[in-house]
Amino acid sequence: MFEFPPLSNDLRESPVVFVESFAPGSLFLEEPRDVDRYRAALDSIRGVALDVEETRQLVLRIAEEFEAWTSA
Repeated sequence: MFEFPPLSNDLRESPVVFVESFAPGSLFLEEPRDVDRYRAALDSIRGVALDVEETRQLVLRIAEEFEAWTSA
């Protein structure tokens, strides 16, 4: 999702959702209902995402498990 800062008090660009596709072609969604749906999805993802330190610890634990598994 692209959300642009105001260019001036009178000039604002609407947010745009970019949907990348495996098949040729991608989508740019600009309709408010589409943007709202993707914004809600992003908010849900942010709500369950790990913070930086939790992510670091998870990656470290997985790396240690992988190292132990490949060394056995």
